[in-house]
Amino acid sequence: MGTWEIVNNVLYLTGIKLRYRSEDEEKFLPLKLEGVIYQATWYSGELIIPLVKPTWYHPSYQPIYTKEMHMFVENGLIVNHKIVENKVPEVEDNGLPF
Repeated sequence: MGTWEIVNNVLYLTGIKLRYRSEDEEKFLPLKLEGVIYQATWYSGELIIPLVKPTWYHPSYQPIYTKEMHMFVENGLIVNHKIVENKVPEVEDNGLPF
């Protein structure tokens, strides 16, 4: 897992947690970068950042947020962004008490 920051429209990797398994358990080990940050020049794509708490969960347990920021990244630079308003899907009432 990575920890990221955006500063002046530049995407940086600021921390990493490594996953490892021992005989009995699976753990995450924080890898501290000690004041070193890496500009994420290797990344191009879309980042989706929730702006509100989840308002509904899809049956696949994926949260749905009514407001998100979509950021478009090319070689670690934010080149565009937009705010997206999502609608909560209507749920069919099947008459069940739960």
